[in-house]
Amino acid sequence: MKILVTGSEGFLGSEIINALSKRKISIFGLSKNKKKNKNNKYKLINSNLLNLEKNSQILKSNKFDVLIHCAWYTNPKDYLHSKKNTEWLKASKKLIDEFYRYGGKQFIGIGTNAEFNTSNKKNKVFEKKFSKGAETLYGKSKSKLNNYLLSKYKNAKWIRIFWLFGKNEKKERFLRNMISIFRKNKNFFLEYPSIKRDYISTEQAAKLIVDIIFKKKNGQSFNVCNGKSLSLKEIAFITKKQIKSGKLILSNNKDNNEIIGETKKISKFTNYKNYNVREDLINHINHFYK
Repeated sequence: MKILVTGSEGFLGSEIINALSKRKISIFGLSKNKKKNKNNKYKLINSNLLNLEKNSQILKSNKFDVLIHCAWYTNPKDYLHSKKNTEWLKASKKLIDEFYRYGGKQFIGIGTNAEFNTSNKKNKVFEKKFSKGAETLYGKSKSKLNNYLLSKYKNAKWIRIFWLFGKNEKKERFLRNMISIFRKNKNFFLEYPSIKRDYISTEQAAKLIVDIIFKKKNGQSFNVCNGKSLSLKEIAFITKKQIKSGKLILSNNKDNNEIIGETKKISKFTNYKNYNVREDLINHINHFYK
């Protein structure tokens, strides 16, 4: 079996490569960035996903069995509303069609909870086949890709990811930014202490994604999440206890919006049942956020 992971050098893609490397399969990665770590886990193909003609040739030449599509525009500063989302939507549709055109068997699209409206006080994102109600261009673009993929190709899968923390996290993201400020012995101001989010690590997400690919034959849409929520205040308290420097300042904002994901389809996986998000968070703070 030959598997291609787009965005293989990225935040989630690199962990999917690690999870796949434990299986006896041929692994390829597609990335515009050069390989950061020298290892023999996979073969890296350098290409920008927006280069439609080049990527078509790559798919034609290699004839992959499975494609896991992680790559997207994810700059924390503007990804939710950037017009680049429309470029990535177009390129991703082309990637899907070319993959199946050249004999591909299973396309795995990586989606997001942002495909749905989550403006209520309490929100549970169910594992619906097709998404709707997105409030941002990012969410709308992913939702359109979800609908395009699953309405056109029956053997595809769509996996919605929720909030992530983990190795190689960008400095602008919530957890890494907070840890950096605490370690400088400075004040961290938490604007929305009471909102609750469904967090897991990229390592855990990658294990569940691989489980879905190899163990779940039926069902086309899946949530990869913890299924429980943590308030940002609780995450901040856990982080502050580990760092032991700096000061946490909480705002008086009363917004307590909560978003969690349904986990019915992954509930029997050992990787899911044995997961403790608080322990995982502490482990990452102490070992991977240097």
